[in-house]
Amino acid sequence: MGEALAVVKKHFGPDAVILHTRTVDTKTRLPGRARQRVEITAGRGDPKHPTPVASIPREKKRMPTPSSESRLAAMPAGDPQLATRIAALQSSVDQLLHDRWSNTNPNLPQQLRATYQSLIESQVAADIAAKLVRKIQRELTPAQLNDRNRIQTKLAEFLRSMLPVAETANVSKSGGPHVIALVGATGVGKTTTIAKLAANQTLRHHKTVGLITTDTLRVGAADQLQTYADVIHAQLHIVDTADQMRNALDALHHCNIILIDTPGCGPSDTTRLHDVRHLLDTASPDETHIVLSAEASPRAIDHHIERFNSFGINRIIFTKLDEAVGFGVILNSLKSVHARLAFTTNGQRVPEDITACRSDALTQSILSSLR
Repeated sequence: MGEALAVVKKHFGPDAVILHTRTVDTKTRLPGRARQRVEITAGRGDPKHPTPVASIPREKKRMPTPSSESRLAAMPAGDPQLATRIAALQSSVDQLLHDRWSNTNPNLPQQLRATYQSLIESQVAADIAAKLVRKIQRELTPAQLNDRNRIQTKLAEFLRSMLPVAETANVSKSGGPHVIALVGATGVGKTTTIAKLAANQTLRHHKTVGLITTDTLRVGAADQLQTYADVIHAQLHIVDTADQMRNALDALHHCNIILIDTPGCGPSDTTRLHDVRHLLDTASPDETHIVLSAEASPRAIDHHIERFNSFGINRIIFTKLDEAVGFGVILNSLKSVHARLAFTTNGQRVPEDITACRSDALTQSILSSLR
């Protein structure tokens, strides 16, 4: 779709009018390798007389998520044609925002323009990308602004200052168990992340870990966590009420760390959100981590943060970093929540695929993702 829109812009310029888009699956000789033909009907000026301009085949892959601050409504499930149109419109909006910002900054050096575009392509929100570029322009001399290495060094400095990371928790037994709760939407990987944290603390740091799950509705949720608990010889308590939470905390009082798993809560799960918050109020955790999927759209991440902000979030865990379109989602999320980055995960292996956040490493990852 991005390639097709580029063709539209090349043919018709800023006056292009897009009337219709669609994506058609076509067969290939290789099993399981569907191809798509992207079609856009567009014209210049008069929308009543459009000219078909693009029909580009390509291998089917995940559509990149929007990067600008203007967001369209969430795509309704089950309607691929509508989803395609919305994606096309969002891409057009992103390009318009980029062009508008570039046009209002005609004196911007070419290297800075390239840096701005790279940030946008890495899913950094348009306002954050513009802020970073303006700061670089103020800090460097005109001669230095032609030096890409100088720009990258200054960008790294600014990025590092924007990435607050959590310090390693003090989990000595003298003050009682250190209680950590994980909250988040359905499907972001909370249970697997709990298992990784528990295994690392037990096997690598030789801490005594206790597990609590409040996810009593999802089929197999407790069984999955019980399997991990058995491997690391940890106690697991299944909790559904405030009294059960108090009893579980008492039973695990000998532990260094208590990890609390919670059920996923969707946009309309108001009742479940209330129940989970009530149980966590009873537990009074030392740390409350919101688990966010790095492959989610910026709009979805903002919505999840808004839904869980009342839980007293003070840590962020990003999962599925290996599936993310860009690292910009990390920077974008920090605008919406006053919390520190704790961990990232990049696979399903327990306990390997989890990393404690370090500002230098995150900065390098973001820079490496820029084209």
